[in-house]
Formats: sequence, C-alpha cells, structure tokens
Amino acid sequence: MTLRRVDPLGDSAVLVEFDAAPEAALRPAIVGFCAAVQARSWPFVHDLVPGVQSVCIHYDPVRLAVSGWTAPSWCAALAALDAAPAKPSAARQQRLPICYEAGFGLDLERVAGQLGLSVDAVIERHAAALYQVVMIGFAPGFPYLAGLPQALQVPRRASPRSAVPAGSVAIAQDLCGIYPVQLPGGWHVVGRTPVRLFDPYRDPPSLLRAGDQVSFTPVDRHGFEALCTS
Repeated sequence: MTLRRVDPLGDSAVLVEFDAAPEAALRPAIVGFCAAVQARSWPFVHDLVPGVQSVCIHYDPVRLAVSGWTAPSWCAALAALDAAPAKPSAARQQRLPICYEAGFGLDLERVAGQLGLSVDAVIERHAAALYQVVMIGFAPGFPYLAGLPQALQVPRRASPRSAVPAGSVAIAQDLCGIYPVQLPGGWHVVGRTPVRLFDPYRDPPSLLRAGDQVSFTPVDRHGFEALCTS
C-alpha cells in the first residue's frame, strides 16, 4: 500500500490519504501506518485520527521545529514511512454483551420484514458476525463497524429518530454502529449493549479504537440489567 499524498491542515495537523484499494486491504494498511507513527515516538505528535481512507495527525508546530523538523520535511517522511499492514491476529478483541429483546431491538421486526427473514434469523446472523472498527466518528466513541453480513444489509431508516438510546446497536447499508450516548440517528436499532463506550473520565475515553475486532454475545433482559448495575 502506498500513500497518495500528505497535505497540511492548517499549521498543526496533516492529512495522510491512501491510494484507493479494496476496503479489506485498506483497513490493515491504515492501522499499520498508525502503529508505525506511534512507534516513532515523535514528541510533537498529539493525536492520530484514522478514517476510512485517511489518517489525520495533530501535532505541535513549535515542538516539531525544536525537534529539528520543518513541516515539509516531516510530510515527506510520513509519505515515505515504511509501514507494514496490520495483521488480523494483532487486533484487540472486544466482546460486547447485547440484548435483542423487545424494547431494545426497536427495529428488529421491521428489518426482518424488509429482509424476508425471521427475527431469530436476524439475531443469529448479527451475533455470529465478527466486526472490525473502521473508525470512530459522528460522535465521541461512536464506532463504525465493518463486517455486517450481506444478508442483513438494509438502507437507512426513511425517518430518523430524534433520540436513539445510549448503547443502541444499529445497522445501515454495510455497517454496524453503536450509539455511545443518546443521539438522533437514522440507523435501524437491532439491540442494545449495557457497556459504556465513552467516558470522559476514562483514559482513553473511548472504549473502542480503529482496528479493534468486535463480537457480540446475546444476553436476556435480566442479564442486561445485571450488567448495568454491576
């Protein structure tokens, strides 16, 4: 995987864009690039924000200069950085409980009807899949998860909800997502997890990060409530 270009975003960030490639090849390339940047331990780098086809790097321009770099020379170094694609075995494994029961899977019946499947079949296929966090976006801690089975892919809701409960696990097109807090949203809610995905007092605040592999473990309502109080 080669880098397409590295462009400045103001005076304290750069955007590293990757060549177009099949998504399955692009994700490990981006995760591997982030790991390579982190391994350099550049003291002026503040944050790495991976996206679907790019990485935004925030940095301190004063510390960059003190470290002996100019912005153009560092951009050239980033473009030439030797970064091996991340191996799937190196990904963090995250297993999240999920309740699909009435009151949690708000759109399960609608989704099942659209797909011509039973509710149980939708649950079984959703819970059996292995997902990967493509990026965190939309809201703090909101993961975009690739890996939704083709048999479960549906368009977004025609009418978005004004308030989707925190922890809601939802699907739209070829992605699955989890609402970290109550938010408006137009994805189909199929279940809910009691796990808190974003906590500003936690370090790091977001439970998930790009590259993580995520799987779901079904629990009933009692199990969900027990986990909420534990």
